[in-house]
Amino acid sequence: MKIAINDLVYAYPKGEFTLRLPAMRWPRGSRIALIGASGSGKTTLLRLLSGITLAGRGSVLLDDVDLTALSDAKRRALRIQSMGFVFQEFRLLEYLSAQENIRLPYRLHGSLAWDDEAEKRRQGLMERAGINPLRLRKVGRLSTGERQRVAVCRALIASPRLILADEPTANLDRENKRRVQSLLFAESQRCGASLIVATHDRELLDAFDSVIHIGDESKGGIA
Repeated sequence: MKIAINDLVYAYPKGEFTLRLPAMRWPRGSRIALIGASGSGKTTLLRLLSGITLAGRGSVLLDDVDLTALSDAKRRALRIQSMGFVFQEFRLLEYLSAQENIRLPYRLHGSLAWDDEAEKRRQGLMERAGINPLRLRKVGRLSTGERQRVAVCRALIASPRLILADEPTANLDRENKRRVQSLLFAESQRCGASLIVATHDRELLDAFDSVIHIGDESKGGIA
């Protein structure tokens, strides 16, 4: 997806600070890293880009579609059909197995049909993430790092056009960090997807097209 941000302003409801984002343009296939201190607004920007959160002023356009003009139902459908989101807290269902969690987007929207190709993709993602032997294990029995890799596979399973990842390597050792980074980059290239990653891991930054520092020195915004 190509992304256009037009002078977004988001005021946090408890008055922590105001996040201000100037006009920005990212072409399809962009690889963008977001860095900044904890609480500076990186997660909020990912939520604004996905339409989970709406700004008080300004707009976000994905392939020329204005998220602020869509209903909540249409934004949700767009997320399921066209986006992959790796949440910092994972948001997995503990009573489901690892592979059932990865299949979850297909259970949430009728436009996604599980077939042999999707099953092959599920197996390939889990193998590359090093978790295919755990596919039948309930998420409640997985380690934090294993859960994180399940969350990454779930975000990629439907071949999204926009991948948003919030600290996707935060709980991983060096080997698995490389696995996940390789997986995100390879899948974004395969799908022609834009990849936006919020991270504190400066070892990852050289691989991105652009690195954007989000600072709160002046009540939020791009530093």
